[in-house]
Amino acid sequence: GVIALVGIALVGLVYATSRHLIKPLRQMAQVAESIAQGKLTQPVRASGEDEIGRLAIAFEGMRHSLKARLDEMDLLLNVSHRMASSFELARVLPPILADVQRVMTATQVRLVLSSEAMDVSGGSEYFQSGEDINGWGQLDSQVLNLCQQRGRFMLENPSRARAVLDLEK
Repeated sequence: GVIALVGIALVGLVYATSRHLIKPLRQMAQVAESIAQGKLTQPVRASGEDEIGRLAIAFEGMRHSLKARLDEMDLLLNVSHRMASSFELARVLPPILADVQRVMTATQVRLVLSSEAMDVSGGSEYFQSGEDINGWGQLDSQVLNLCQQRGRFMLENPSRARAVLDLEK
């Protein structure tokens, strides 16, 4: 009788202890699933000073920090969209192209912007950094034609351009 009573008490104690341990772990698992779905608003309730309590506190700190970083990134994205929509390309692109020219150690960097709706012969915007000593500017319409035909075109090796473009020297 006494052994059975001690056994029942022990089973009850194990059950109560496991419930006490599993409940916060289950709640943290639910929050982790919520975070995985991009929902960072559900806080982790932390209680106790044991390892599970410290884990819950650390988990809540991670959730809060991640939410703060994502909120910052969202703010920066919104600001950059607003700023980008107010930029004048003629003011913004020259320093960018100059940096590309410097980094690539190129003699010239040229950018031609044209929408599909624009006629190749006109309506395009041209930007460059460096002097056009080789007359690459005369190839703009041919390059734009290739882009319209192929979907895109990148002249990575200008020395091979004669095979693709009609170059007149």
